[in-house]
Amino acid sequence: MGTEPPPAADRLLPTRRFLVTWTAVVVALTLAAWFLLPRWSWYNHSRTARVERGLVRGVRGGKSLDSLTIACPSGDIELEIERPAGIYAPQAVRPGDHVLVRFGPDGPSLGPKVRDRTLLVVLAVFFVILAIAGGPRALRTALSLAVAFVLLVVVLVPLAVRGWNPLAVALPLAIVIAGGTIFVVAGVNRKSVAATLGTLGGLVLATVVSSAAAWAINLTGLSVDFGPYMHLGTTYWQSPRVGHIDFGSLLAAGVVLSCLGAAMDVAISVATAVQEIVVNRPDIPRRELIRNGISVGRAAVWMTAATFFFVLLGAHIEPFLARSIQHSASEWVRLMGFEEIAVEAVRIATAGLTMTLVAPLTALFASTLLTRRASDG
Repeated sequence: MGTEPPPAADRLLPTRRFLVTWTAVVVALTLAAWFLLPRWSWYNHSRTARVERGLVRGVRGGKSLDSLTIACPSGDIELEIERPAGIYAPQAVRPGDHVLVRFGPDGPSLGPKVRDRTLLVVLAVFFVILAIAGGPRALRTALSLAVAFVLLVVVLVPLAVRGWNPLAVALPLAIVIAGGTIFVVAGVNRKSVAATLGTLGGLVLATVVSSAAAWAINLTGLSVDFGPYMHLGTTYWQSPRVGHIDFGSLLAAGVVLSCLGAAMDVAISVATAVQEIVVNRPDIPRRELIRNGISVGRAAVWMTAATFFFVLLGAHIEPFLARSIQHSASEWVRLMGFEEIAVEAVRIATAGLTMTLVAPLTALFASTLLTRRASDG
């Protein structure tokens, strides 16, 4: 008996067979995407121009312009671009860089550097580490994340473009994603039911708060930059489809979806804590059980709020730095008026309020469902 291997759930590391199989699958998918991604037609074409991946062969510098020789599938081209200087110097194009070249009505123009293959490698390393840390459960987690991403791209985006209210679509979609993820990761049991119900209550509150905040603060949802020359507002105001998209509701839907992961985290933590207490103290009064569950939830709420705050600070460190250079208190006041900062503040406030409701609701549902199972047993 003493030589039997521990159960799979209690192993410190997953089995070698699982790790080898998982790594082989990840490497195979990464290699397939590596070779197929540049060859997909939707990737190389837009509505107004043809886009090709090019390799920078040479760079000849002038006084203020750089002359680039770029090898593209349709042939070599010569482009002149303004040379970055000062703090922008690291953005200069160098020989060996892979770039996108746009062939439009006005001739070829230089696009951004190509980073898709690098991101593929980063994702592959992430999933391998996920397998080492999570074991076979990592497979279910990865599949649930992939399904959630597909649902957002296939359901939410097309319906928003067709004129549907994004918030009305995002709420049921978030509920489906939350329930599916919790049941896939934690199993089909009463603990998962309690966590899903608690998450549902939090998402309803997040929907109300985000939509009310977007209306009260007059958030447009258009203050998004894609580099120095591409802005969401400019891009979509020039599009004939802009009248069909409610960007304010789309912004509120994004806030709701950003709270989804934190809500599930708090809900499953509270439900698991309540389950452990019931297992160790089957005769515990329900009121005390709920109080203990809420106590666990409060700790998770504060940590989640701190996480959102530091994500805000890290994601927008450049605007904070720019305002600090001005050495003026008025610059900080003006910073609060930027929509991207206001959106993040609304996101933090919505997440905090959502967590405060998720914790007690999950504790209530878990205490009801799990103590009933104990009494049934």
